[in-house]
Amino acid sequence: QHSTVRANGARRSRRWKVRGSFAPRRPTQSLRFAWRNREHANQRTMADPQAVGEAFCEHYYSVFDQNRAELGPLYSDESMLTFEDKRVAGAENIVEVLCGLGFDSVRHIPKTIDAQPSPNDGVLVFVSGDVHIDDNENPVKFSQVFNLQPQPDGSFYVLNDLMRLNWG
Repeated sequence: QHSTVRANGARRSRRWKVRGSFAPRRPTQSLRFAWRNREHANQRTMADPQAVGEAFCEHYYSVFDQNRAELGPLYSDESMLTFEDKRVAGAENIVEVLCGLGFDSVRHIPKTIDAQPSPNDGVLVFVSGDVHIDDNENPVKFSQVFNLQPQPDGSFYVLNDLMRLNWG
């Protein structure tokens, strides 16, 4: 099982194992995971959902922590975000909300990542962990759910994104 990343339709020659670390070429491109054939040539199955979820989270939080404005390609016009009391739809509106959050720097430290297959070869991902805001040494707990859906070219996009900060 390998994952590859596409940049403007061009395939990068280097591949990464889905079970290993995900090292994207540039954070602005969407994720692409290779499909593997099973017993029948027409039957296509997705890579391990847990591995897909972990690779996605590594990529997502890396981009989020470095430059939230570059998260747009991971969403579509159908995507929806709930972040605390804010609810928006569409990639452009989602990026606007994420960029408008009241902090300059952020560092996510996922503690648990759980993933399950969902209908139509999607992946449901639940993440909990710590987030350090503006270099504050006292982290805030967070929980986040992603509903990843495949596209015809094999890449995934975030259809649903629900995020909560767990103030203690």
